[in-house]
Amino acid sequence: MNYILFTSPKHESIKFDFTQEQIKLFRKLWKDGAGHSKICEELKINKNTLALLIIDQSVVGAIDNRPSGIFGDK
Repeated sequence: MNYILFTSPKHESIKFDFTQEQIKLFRKLWKDGAGHSKICEELKINKNTLALLIIDQSVVGAIDNRPSGIFGDK
């Protein structure tokens, strides 16, 4: 049997949909060097959702790597 990602009831806290405004805010916070806690607070998401959002936005080329990584410099 294969394992299918994100099918457990424990995954229910992960958000998979965002408004355009939320994406714009995320990109601004990321570019400005905001840390993961600040981004989670502003977007009202948990750290697992943020990790997936970062991966998604990186894959599509919407954000660049930053020296301070996910932790930011602010």
